[in-house]
Amino acid sequence: MPGGGSALKNADWFTWTCVIGFPVQEIWRGTEDGTDVNAVDRSHGEIKDKDGNYRIIARADDFGKVSVYKYPIVVKDQQYNEFPGHSSHVTSCRFSTQDEYLYSTGGEDQCVFQWKVRANFLSVKPRDDDDEEDEEVEDEDAEEEEVDDDEEEEDNGEGEGI
Repeated sequence: MPGGGSALKNADWFTWTCVIGFPVQEIWRGTEDGTDVNAVDRSHGEIKDKDGNYRIIARADDFGKVSVYKYPIVVKDQQYNEFPGHSSHVTSCRFSTQDEYLYSTGGEDQCVFQWKVRANFLSVKPRDDDDEEDEEVEDEDAEEEEVDDDEEEEDNGEGEGI
């Protein structure tokens, strides 16, 4: 092919699944190295929301999380949304053919997760240390509510039969 790679530099590929390349150059965060991101997959079509129409790309990492970004990821500290769930590294992620779902596979947990793709996939900004402390407080409140629910069941006299 005359011109080699430069002839294809602006080609619109059907999808993007390579963790290395211009459209994913800022996929690594902070001190992550080239081995922390295990897989990426770009949506086939555009997502429509209040910010307009755009494609998204999912990232599977060594920290048990799946992250979703606007495509391409060429700006440092680009906004993303992170979805925890796997107990260990995430080995892969792929969008369904109609972009209705995102599937992720876990390594150690050997689970397949199905995530519903919604327009608000990108509504959360990157987390910082303050956000993690807030989450811990919210989790403690949730545990207290669960305990309160159990106590109510005991108080109303309904119990197991003998």
